[in-house]
Amino acid sequence: MRWSNVIADAARQLDVAGIPSPGVDARELAEAVAGHPLPVDVAGDKQLAEFEGMLERRLDRQPLQLITGHMYFRYLDLPATPGVFITRPETEWMTQDAVDVARRLPAGSIVLDACTGSGAIALSIATEVPHLRVIGVDISPVAIDAAHRAIQATERAQARQIPIDMRIGDVLSSSSSVLDDIEGKVQLLVANPPYIPELDRGKNMQPELAWDPPAALWGGSEDGLAFPRALIGRARTLLAPKGMLIMEHDERQAMDLRRAASEAGFSSVSTGDDLAGRPRWLRAQWDGDR
Repeated sequence: MRWSNVIADAARQLDVAGIPSPGVDARELAEAVAGHPLPVDVAGDKQLAEFEGMLERRLDRQPLQLITGHMYFRYLDLPATPGVFITRPETEWMTQDAVDVARRLPAGSIVLDACTGSGAIALSIATEVPHLRVIGVDISPVAIDAAHRAIQATERAQARQIPIDMRIGDVLSSSSSVLDDIEGKVQLLVANPPYIPELDRGKNMQPELAWDPPAALWGGSEDGLAFPRALIGRARTLLAPKGMLIMEHDERQAMDLRRAASEAGFSSVSTGDDLAGRPRWLRAQWDGDR
């Protein structure tokens, strides 16, 4: 059977199942099995059997990234790891803002990716703005292990070393020693923290979210603001004077987090919008009055 027919049939099944991007998903599954882009040749029996198994997993609403083993983020092809948050397209827009800020920093400036997860944000900044000192921190050893594998995969793909300092620890804890050496020295703190409101549990959530670690999703309160607000407070001790905080959030949280940042002593507080015009990340400057 030709791959074009296999892909078309799979896309119809995915569409009936309510998968948001059936054609794209069907093609990516086929490419993962065939081992090359846009397969136009004939699929063998072994390939068809493998494809059917992967298709069943996608119909069961397992994330496409975990099925193919690949997670695409900006210019990177990263390994997708079970138990680690899967990156979303909206985070790429926030990361672009962070990259733009990073490009204006002097060489050797410290960039901290809090709640680094897979390390996608840290890797994007380190590869696109290579003159900086990039640090990632996450409380999950599974996430940090995945981030190290992502760094290694990117180093192989780009045939160069990418120095990123990955650390296991609680970014919110000032009593932890994991970030003692950079207290008050960070020029850019970027984060995609847990922020989904607890009130959203079970309310028309995408089934794929069940495969993400809960600690990376839920913001710790009914409105989801507990963790983001705590991170704003922690940023006051981590950032250098004139350092920038860029933090992803739910589109419903923009006003509350701008207010929280202003009340915490940040200036130049604003909100960044994603491609759809939704308010999706906080941008704020720390002026240094602790």
